[in-house]
Amino acid sequence: MLDSSQSLEHLREVVELGAADTELFGRAFFPRAFRNQAPPMHREMDLLLDSVDRFVFMEVFRGGAKTTRFRVYAAKRIAYNLSKTILFVSKSAGHAAKNLRWIRRAIVKNERTGDLTDFAKVFGLRPGTKWNDEELQIIHGTDDDIIWVTGLGVTGSVRGLNFDDFRPDLILCDDLVDEEIAASPDNNKKLKALVVGALKHSLAPVIDNPLSKMVVAQTPIAVGDLSETLRKDPEFKRVRFGCWTPETENLPIAMRKSAWEVRFPTEDLKKQWHAAVAKNELSIFSREMEVRIISEEDAKFKPEWLKFFGEGQEEPEPPHAEIYAIMVIDPVPPPSPQQIAKGLIDKDFEALAVVGKWKQKYYLLEVSSNRGHDPDWTVGEFIRLASRWRIKKAKVESVAYQRTLAWLIRQAMKKLGRYWPVEEFVDRRSKVFKIVDGLKGVSSNGAFYVRPEQTTFIDQYTRYAAVAHDDELEAVAIACGDLQGQYMSEDELPPDESEEYIPELANFRGAP
Repeated sequence: MLDSSQSLEHLREVVELGAADTELFGRAFFPRAFRNQAPPMHREMDLLLDSVDRFVFMEVFRGGAKTTRFRVYAAKRIAYNLSKTILFVSKSAGHAAKNLRWIRRAIVKNERTGDLTDFAKVFGLRPGTKWNDEELQIIHGTDDDIIWVTGLGVTGSVRGLNFDDFRPDLILCDDLVDEEIAASPDNNKKLKALVVGALKHSLAPVIDNPLSKMVVAQTPIAVGDLSETLRKDPEFKRVRFGCWTPETENLPIAMRKSAWEVRFPTEDLKKQWHAAVAKNELSIFSREMEVRIISEEDAKFKPEWLKFFGEGQEEPEPPHAEIYAIMVIDPVPPPSPQQIAKGLIDKDFEALAVVGKWKQKYYLLEVSSNRGHDPDWTVGEFIRLASRWRIKKAKVESVAYQRTLAWLIRQAMKKLGRYWPVEEFVDRRSKVFKIVDGLKGVSSNGAFYVRPEQTTFIDQYTRYAAVAHDDELEAVAIACGDLQGQYMSEDELPPDESEEYIPELANFRGAP
């Protein structure tokens, strides 16, 4: 807070600038709430709150400080006398009361003695006759200038709200949905009808207050909840704030950066992400922190289908001498001048995947990826992976640049004096069919194993098809498809005991 040694002129400047800058306003008058350095997303939130948009929907990750921004924005509307009636709506009356207590503390330093805070003194605020957890009457300047602040649980009565002939001109809804409501179809339906019906229509008309505004902030809970409804409502301006920066959120986990580094360090977030993968709870982390709902209806694969192998896992490492391993390369063509100018930010990743089959089980032995176009890297990784896993062959599509890459690999083998079969193939199926056909059968039947540290692949698998990059996923799917006979002739199929266990496969392979 401003100290007494600061000049009146400086104080006036802060008050004047604070009207247009919520961050400055908050740091000047509420330093405890603004003790951390603000991330860029908070500036964007403030601009949305101050915008002319009448209805705003913000999806914010857990811990993103949406409640604090709401409270300070309400205090700003009170300070500059921009609202007559402010309504806080929460999932319960108890949660709503916390917001009113915060406003009370912002105005009255000591409720027993009635001492006002510096904030209240600067803006000429004092308590009225109503001063409790459900209702506040705030006098602004003169006795005739009254601002009402009230709090309600969403299950309370929100119809026909009216204070001194004024309907609410600022409605702030904070996390109305919890797991209990989302799990009940009836309660979920009632809540959505209440918010987009009674509550939305309780907002004061523009003719009463041109700045009237309704803001809903929510961390999404489940498919079909309030968040999904508001995303589709054309009257709501919708913005999403996840825990990663917008520029990195669709990149592999190693390349992502925190959207609020001071409060949620990048390395800590990555540890949480890896822990969620290890516990098969990535969908929870995705919902709470990335603000992404992994829909069972939309997702092609279920996280629980993935099995893990290797050190510390129930499934041990398969014997390398017995495993039939192949490699698939999913390259990318040279970048365009536009992509180079953008720093390859939208460029796909080149991926090499080694998948092995052993006793009717499929193992993702190793996967390696690199952003952009680098033939030297691709050839080098090919030699390394082929040598390490003693692959039986490598596959690369025989179209456009892929054909050139196959030639480069053959030249490198010739120079090295070591050779592996490089098979060029053509697959005219869509990418979705290639990925689903290759992976869904083996993984849904518990026959597909990955290493816990193969996080980029696990992320793409769990969220597919709602992913920006699926390079590792496609390479692995093609390899699994090949090992299942989707691309090979009969004499190329890996030797195993498949006829003994799967008669249909025995017939497919020409067995009597």
